[in-house]
Amino acid sequence: IWPRNLPFNVTYYGESFSTFSICDNGYITMGEAWWANFLNTNIPAPQNAPAMIAPFWDDMAGPLYVRYHHDEENGRFIIGWNNVRSNDTYQYQTFEIIILDTEQWPTTTGDNEIIFQYQMATNPYSASVGICNNVRDDGIQYLFNNDYTPGAANVYNERAIKFTTGSEYMVDIDDQAEAILPNKLSLSQNYPNPFNPTTNIGYQLPADSYVNLEVFDILGRKVRTLVDQTQAAGHWTISWDSRDSDNQPVSAGVYFYKLTTNNEQLIKKMILLK
Repeated sequence: IWPRNLPFNVTYYGESFSTFSICDNGYITMGEAWWANFLNTNIPAPQNAPAMIAPFWDDMAGPLYVRYHHDEENGRFIIGWNNVRSNDTYQYQTFEIIILDTEQWPTTTGDNEIIFQYQMATNPYSASVGICNNVRDDGIQYLFNNDYTPGAANVYNERAIKFTTGSEYMVDIDDQAEAILPNKLSLSQNYPNPFNPTTNIGYQLPADSYVNLEVFDILGRKVRTLVDQTQAAGHWTISWDSRDSDNQPVSAGVYFYKLTTNNEQLIKKMILLK
């Protein structure tokens, strides 16, 4: 874990920091820290690093490339992990932390906004994602060992997550919800595909609807029901861990997932490799 100077003072949980420390296991801390735990836990917890900012806390293997850059013109400080491998899943990840300068991106409390951005996030089920304060008794957990906070979208390629205390330039939440509401029912191709053992299935609802999402094998036999309830209009993502209704792993092969709503039905194909 390496301490470095920040290009601008960062206010984090109300405390000002002029330095930060990088850990190759997928997180940074505000200030100087010696904590380099590779065994991820819930956030917050005593096992966290103090003032931890964790976009992908996991046991990472080398060779490791962690770089940082001050984009002064756009008021951003960027710390990135490039093509690092998880020792738990043996999958490669590329992701970054963006800290916004309050001189250009002011917030209502003076705390700097933080963005997690993922270029390549493959099977993050063994990682922790979130932030905590300096004494590790307050924080936000987004993901821990494939357990997402209710309402959290899955971590996958090209996703960004912003932590903010509120800012003048943000769109009002009602206006924002109206602007991004889908205009028709759609079912996305699962990602990753092929996959092993977990994949994400996304779909978009133009209105509140009863939703049934099921997985079938190549012979048309139902393997698992992933969703069976009424859901609000918007964008939804569901994970399938390649287990059947009895929680047993299924065999490799071609599977189909079917989305059924009040008046429409959509089907797509996916491939499980082992």
